[in-house]
Amino acid sequence: MDAAYRVCELSFSYRSLPWARPREALRGVSMVGSPGEIRALVGANGAGKTTLIRHLAGLLRARQGEVSVLGGKPDGPDVRGRVAYLPDAHERPSRLRVREAVELQAAFYGIARAERRVRGERALDEVGLLGLAARPLSALSRGQRRRVSLAQAFVPDAELLLLDEPWMGVDPVACEQIRERLKARSAAGAAVVVSSHSLADVEGLCDRVSLLHEAALLADGSPDEVLGREGEWWVTLSYPESERREREEQCRALGAREPPRRARRSLAEVLRGLTGRSTGP
Repeated sequence: MDAAYRVCELSFSYRSLPWARPREALRGVSMVGSPGEIRALVGANGAGKTTLIRHLAGLLRARQGEVSVLGGKPDGPDVRGRVAYLPDAHERPSRLRVREAVELQAAFYGIARAERRVRGERALDEVGLLGLAARPLSALSRGQRRRVSLAQAFVPDAELLLLDEPWMGVDPVACEQIRERLKARSAAGAAVVVSSHSLADVEGLCDRVSLLHEAALLADGSPDEVLGREGEWWVTLSYPESERREREEQCRALGAREPPRRARRSLAEVLRGLTGRSTGP
């Protein structure tokens, strides 16, 4: 199976001002993503998540290292329409209506005019905003505007979804709906990359976690591997309620036990365990 994207020894520095000292945003980052895989880029603000996503989206060109997407260059013409990108901040003309904003994005992705209305309504339905399609953007809340941006990313049947902080400002109910849609896209074969500064945002969603810290890839693997919970296997058994007591006694007789309850760890706690030092207040 061909990789959806490859990043090899990617490093990137920039200057906030022409005379300022270069600031390192990425240092020797490597990873490979497969079709149907959901990867979470997790790290504190300034860790390099947005810079990495912008390289994958073709908005930044690799100066040191290599980046390929769907077998080609991220900014290549053959990639357009196959990759969907949600930036961390996305401003649109407030005079546009919700439907117009989404259909305009469909045109950018090269979707035929005859299909734009259908694709737009499907995407709005995926984020729970179809009922607000005729409302101007200026009348929406911050969270609703963020969901419009998500709908724009959902318009194409993209093979790679790049979503920078997709849950920012979105209410819990809508967050869960978005998570389910991402799982559906993944099940259909799309590779998904999401970024977040919170482990809670990606818990139960991703196949892989890439933990970025101070421009470097600190850990990369399954959620259990990155969070230090590997080494134990748990099997869930289902049976009729009428047999519950008997089955539990049989399991205990075989030496089985209930999995321990683990408190959710914060990002700061995980980083502290990996680096051996405090990463914040």
